[in-house]
Amino acid sequence: MKVILTGGTGFVGSEVLRQLADDPAVTKVTCMVRRPVEIESPKVESVSQSIWPVTAFTTARRDS
Repeated sequence: MKVILTGGTGFVGSEVLRQLADDPAVTKVTCMVRRPVEIESPKVESVSQSIWPVTAFTTARRDS
């Protein structure tokens, strides 16, 4: 089973990630995160995404 996890670096998400990494039924976990995950596993892949792109801040500042 492949899993996509958001919030894998938070209090609850980091525990969910640990359990997914330990689960033999899970073959891959892709984490959408803002900072690096604290677990190292060949099953875990991190994709760093910002909720607020720089362009959104630039546009908001310009429009105000």
